[in-house]
Amino acid sequence: MPDAQFGRNESVPPSVVEPEPALQLLHEAVLEALVLQVHLLGARHTCSNYRPHVTHAETHLLPGYHVRIRQKALVDMRPDGNPRLRRVVAVWEPE
Repeated sequence: MPDAQFGRNESVPPSVVEPEPALQLLHEAVLEALVLQVHLLGARHTCSNYRPHVTHAETHLLPGYHVRIRQKALVDMRPDGNPRLRRVVAVWEPE
């Protein structure tokens, strides 16, 4: 899947990964669990519009790479209503 630029100014270079059914189910379960605790501005980036990705600073994943997810993070994309900030709300790591 070709890479895209994310963010308000399309300046964040993640590696978009092929959708994986288990990851999609996890995404939907998290949304369901948080439905009463979060306010989503819309479904632009959730449910069927969810694009799994790896955020990186130095390298891109190349087609055919296999990765093991060692950490999952829930990120507030508008903490305190500010669209310029990001706040990590929770991090999960395998035991």
